[in-house]
Amino acid sequence: MWYRSIAHSVEYMRLSVYNSQLKLVDVIGEDFISCLWSEGYNTVEKFTLEVADIGTHRAAIVPDCFVGRNDRATLMVVKTVVCEGGKITATGKPATALLEDLAFVGKIEADSTIANSLKTAYNESIGNALLTIEESTLTETYPSQISNKSVLELYETMCGEADIGFRAVKVVQNSIVSGISIQLYKPIQNLNLKFSERIGNIQNASLTRSTQTYKNYAIVLGQGEDTNRVRVDVDLSNDGEKRQLIVDAREIQQGANEDSASYTSRLYAKGLEKLLDRNRVWECAFEPMASEFGTRFDLGDIVTASLPEFGVIIQARIARFTQKFQAQATKTTLEVGEIMSIRSIYGN
Repeated sequence: MWYRSIAHSVEYMRLSVYNSQLKLVDVIGEDFISCLWSEGYNTVEKFTLEVADIGTHRAAIVPDCFVGRNDRATLMVVKTVVCEGGKITATGKPATALLEDLAFVGKIEADSTIANSLKTAYNESIGNALLTIEESTLTETYPSQISNKSVLELYETMCGEADIGFRAVKVVQNSIVSGISIQLYKPIQNLNLKFSERIGNIQNASLTRSTQTYKNYAIVLGQGEDTNRVRVDVDLSNDGEKRQLIVDAREIQQGANEDSASYTSRLYAKGLEKLLDRNRVWECAFEPMASEFGTRFDLGDIVTASLPEFGVIIQARIARFTQKFQAQATKTTLEVGEIMSIRSIYGN
């Protein structure tokens, strides 16, 4: 993935604090010391807020409260609060982190539709009264069996493999936040999102490609001893050069009433998950016009960048952004995920 920091001036965001039941309890507005706000396309990022240690803030900013901002629909949930040195420091994550507290005990079969499977898994957990799982028309499937994980792990694993985004957004009724909706989304390519130094909307481009950690063939070893261990191979090489990885999965044992096909399917799923963490790295960095982020393009959008100095045109999805607000200045960091395509400007 890539990143580049951009310092710029934007309309200053305003923050509000909600209690654990989403009742508005404090309006911070622009009166904070600093704020680090980060969202990921299909990852859970970090949040940090510093405010003066005054009575209203101390009463409102407690673990499990929520923080929202005027210019984005997402909510952050606070997990840790430290009061010292005349200030309150709250740290947390996007509200999708609430899914981490919900356990799914069961099995999702290979080639199941991701959207339906995630909704079913949530419904089979104890749930959360604040959350609603929004219906989705996305039809992507997950190629392997997956079982016994937190609901958040299901979202991260399945959506990550299928390039689907997920987010937790405010449900607002009559100007009052009444709940949190968990949404899946996958923006299609907007052909107008083109960047190049020639048209003046990017600068300082760099390009890096690496196979340092890349693996595409997993040998998964399950129960048994020595040459009698159960072995399952996961081949994502597409008949190309194989880069092998051994996965010790001895902890995955065959159940008393489980047939061998089901057991080997679980081993295959373990190998696939390991390989998904060992992708090749194709990195591209550039500085876009910061004022366009959140208006012309946003998290999850696919961007096309022409880099004539490297002789290539790349396409990639915006996978993460981080904004740091401090001393009346804003610094925005954009990152893209794995490059979807890279082609020569010169046609070879």
